[in-house]
Amino acid sequence: MKTELRGSTSTTSVSLQSPNNTNNVFINSTPQGSLAGAALRGCLGSLDGDCIEKLLLHCASALERNDVTLAQQVMWVLNNVASSVGDPNQRLTSWFLKALISRASRICPSTSTTTTTTPTTTTSTDMSNGVVQSTRLMSVTELAGRYVDLIPWHRFGYCASNSLIFKAIQGYNKVHILDFSITYCMQWPTLIDALAKRPEGPPSLKITVPSFRPPVPPLLNISSHEVGLRLANFSKFREVPFEFNVIGNVIHSSSSPPNYYNSSPDENTTSHHDNEEYNSSTFQFELLLTHLNASSLNLQDDEALVVNFQNWLRYLPDHNDNNSNSLRDSFLNTIKGLNPRIVVVVDEDSDLNASSLSSRITTCFNYLWIPFDALETFLPKDSCQRMEYESDIGHKIQNIIGFEGFQRIERLESGATLSQRMRNAGFLSIPFGEDTIKEVKALLDEHASGWGMKKEEEDHMLVLTWKGHSSVFSTAWWVLDCPFFLFLSWVMEICCDLEVDVNGEETFMVEKNIIASYSGRLNKLFGKSKGTTSSLKIVLHDFPGGAECFELMLKFCYSTGMTQITPTNITPLRCAAEFMEMKSSVSGTGNLMEQTEKSFEDMRYWSWSELLMVVKQCQSLLPASESSGVLERCLDSLVGRLSLTSEASPCPSTSSPDSSGVRFSCDSKSTESLKTVFSRASWWFEDLIFMNPVLVEMLAKTMVSRKFDHALLSRFLFYYHKSKLYTVSSSEKCKIVDTVVDMLYILDQSCVSCKSLFEIHRVSLNLKIAKSSRNKLEDMIGSQLDQATLDNLLVSSPHGANYLYDVNLVLRLFKAFLRGGLCQASAMRLSKVASLMDLYIAEVAPDPYLKPSKFLALIMALPESARDSYNEVYRAVDMYLEVHSGLSEEEKTKICCALKYEKLSAEICIHLSQNKKFPSKTVAQALISQQLKLKSLLHATSNTNISCPGSPCRAIEVKNATKKDKESEEQVILYAGKLDLPTDNKNLREHLQGMQWRVMELEKVCRKMQIQMAKIMKSRSPSQSHTRSLPRLCS
Repeated sequence: MKTELRGSTSTTSVSLQSPNNTNNVFINSTPQGSLAGAALRGCLGSLDGDCIEKLLLHCASALERNDVTLAQQVMWVLNNVASSVGDPNQRLTSWFLKALISRASRICPSTSTTTTTTPTTTTSTDMSNGVVQSTRLMSVTELAGRYVDLIPWHRFGYCASNSLIFKAIQGYNKVHILDFSITYCMQWPTLIDALAKRPEGPPSLKITVPSFRPPVPPLLNISSHEVGLRLANFSKFREVPFEFNVIGNVIHSSSSPPNYYNSSPDENTTSHHDNEEYNSSTFQFELLLTHLNASSLNLQDDEALVVNFQNWLRYLPDHNDNNSNSLRDSFLNTIKGLNPRIVVVVDEDSDLNASSLSSRITTCFNYLWIPFDALETFLPKDSCQRMEYESDIGHKIQNIIGFEGFQRIERLESGATLSQRMRNAGFLSIPFGEDTIKEVKALLDEHASGWGMKKEEEDHMLVLTWKGHSSVFSTAWWVLDCPFFLFLSWVMEICCDLEVDVNGEETFMVEKNIIASYSGRLNKLFGKSKGTTSSLKIVLHDFPGGAECFELMLKFCYSTGMTQITPTNITPLRCAAEFMEMKSSVSGTGNLMEQTEKSFEDMRYWSWSELLMVVKQCQSLLPASESSGVLERCLDSLVGRLSLTSEASPCPSTSSPDSSGVRFSCDSKSTESLKTVFSRASWWFEDLIFMNPVLVEMLAKTMVSRKFDHALLSRFLFYYHKSKLYTVSSSEKCKIVDTVVDMLYILDQSCVSCKSLFEIHRVSLNLKIAKSSRNKLEDMIGSQLDQATLDNLLVSSPHGANYLYDVNLVLRLFKAFLRGGLCQASAMRLSKVASLMDLYIAEVAPDPYLKPSKFLALIMALPESARDSYNEVYRAVDMYLEVHSGLSEEEKTKICCALKYEKLSAEICIHLSQNKKFPSKTVAQALISQQLKLKSLLHATSNTNISCPGSPCRAIEVKNATKKDKESEEQVILYAGKLDLPTDNKNLREHLQGMQWRVMELEKVCRKMQIQMAKIMKSRSPSQSHTRSLPRLCS
């Protein structure tokens, strides 16, 4: 309160009678009739409010230091200023002086009594015990006309509250009002009258009041039950069904309730301490708290519960015992548990709850000057009505200044402080609409021009002002745990100047100033449209999470940033904050970006289920969750936890269970133990099945970057593919296959199961997967072709093709295998692949639609070195020529040229010589190959004999070998000469057959020679000083 707005005091003659003793509280005053005394009083009477405030603080400081002498001096000065019939400052000072005297009596209990002698004073003060005479009891008529209607101090709260209550209970046929007020239900006749006029008819109205009421003015001369009877009669007259209840039982130790305004400090703190504690307001409030439950209140599911606080919460003790909640907080928590439709709080807007006396004096003097100054504008100084009203205020001053501890029951909080308390208790403030503001303005027009109203946007308060200074605030609250969409639907009806279309899903009517105070995006947008008074509409495209996420953001804004951020809502709130630019530059430290960032710092304390829930939310909010960095954080945390569990596993797997080779690093003794190992390592597979391909790709890349076990990751990818494939559409199947293949491709291929790759390939045949993915899949299969089986390769031909099997696929797979390099492929792997190809060629050879070029390509797909024998190839060619009897001689010759005759066995060569399906030239070439093979064999045998000079058979063997070589050469020359001559096929075949028999005979001779040489070397080995190994003669 600015003291310069107060007028200076007028010179008023004040008489003070003081006893002349050493322990008196006041110093002796100047004789009343002396000129010096009159001059002094005239000087003091001209002091302004600022000087009076300093004197009051000076006195308070002296009392706090127990400096009685200084306090006496200041009180004497204040006594010459105070006057109950002076200007507002003088009248207010008189009540402060009485309060200070009451407080001083505790320091000097033997002081005597002083009484002001002005004729209009209606209250006397006993200086010895600080007792103020009891306040008056009013009738209902006096309460309405001489108290409530005098100034808009109470009617402001009635009007603002009733307007919101009326809107809150629309659509309800039953209304239950839980009324906590000090004005005896004076608020409700106006609401009952409005309900009677409701178009759909009045609801059934039930009002419940507590039996206990704080012992403060105004005091009524009838009981609560009689008040209820009068309301019932009025409701009956207005044809509104009505019920009135009183809950709780007030316990008194005497016939009258305790009055802390009119009690002696010494008496309350010493001789009657037990009774006072028993009868204290704390005990009564605690007793009342036990009755605030659905059973005692007889709450019904179909009724709208309204909780009304009118100048009442201030009397609830707010001190904490043993670090527990204060009674004020416990009371609010209990109210929240009742799930009311609306909670209305109206009180005086000043903070009179400080522990420091000086602080309370400053605030109280500047605040309670308002009603004294307001009454000055329309009531004369000698008005009994004004004096009675000011007396009630004076009793409040005496409690605020004169008492401490539980006796000081006036513990008023400012509107801002109480709003913060409400938010901490889990309530959400409700803004006031334009209709309510118009009603309040109409009310204020009935009173003096100094009264006004302002709207606090931050706390959604309506504040009654006098000459620009806050006096009374009115707020409305919604339980935060209740469905927020109900709150929004209600707010839309109450006040809205901004229409927001969210992604075309839903339209929200909100307060522009509230949203813009948190959103930098809207703040900049509205900055360009300044001066626009009409309602605005904006359309938000691609808002993350749609209407549901926008509603969460509104909840944060309307709760003034007090929304609790948990794993259940952190992702949508962060995405909304990024989209709406809710940064510190707009709303300060309480911005949404900063709060979500702090919550993310606690991610390591989240449970596994909470982490999965956040990842699911990230998935639904893509791509916003990815661009905001939330998804990356969550996946990194998830992979970190999986890595820890994988490292902690006693037997981690190092490869896929269905691939060949040594696959485990643990010492397993049974198949069952291996199953247990895999089950332990793959416990998380099912938990991550919910992921879409985008998340799986990000997860796999994160795992690879964190050096996660490739074998375990590949198993998860195969599991994911198998589990998801049969529950999604064709387009989703393609995405899944593409993703799984792409991620498998970046892994170590030795950790990837070939069998599982073929399963993916089999599924992909009917899908239109990306060409790059198909190529990667074939490359991976080809690199492990030595682990494949014939069944894996027998893939049906594409739709529309005549041939049975997809030969082109097999050719690509073998090319992929060879692209790895022959030097990297071991002899064993190459041999396995060659055997697999031989089996495949034999399987496809009977296909009548297989073209010769494709068949030839299959034979020649592998290098010659891959096969030790071409017997199986010959059999396949034989089958192919038999099925494709219509081939030309040239086509047959091309196919037969792929055979390596030197790698055919003797039995096969005999069969070939008798095989009429093969061309003659092929038969000749086979025979030549066999002859050359025999020649090389004979040379090898000859060299072996020479290497054994001591052998007795050496001359004979050399001679025989020379003779045979000569004969062989003659046969080869003879055959070569006959190749170009046209001969009869039958004769030629007979001749070749004879030659083949001769070759077989020679091979037998060769084998016998090998046996003989082995025996000779064995017999000579003891006598030879230098032993040489016998070379391999025949392959």
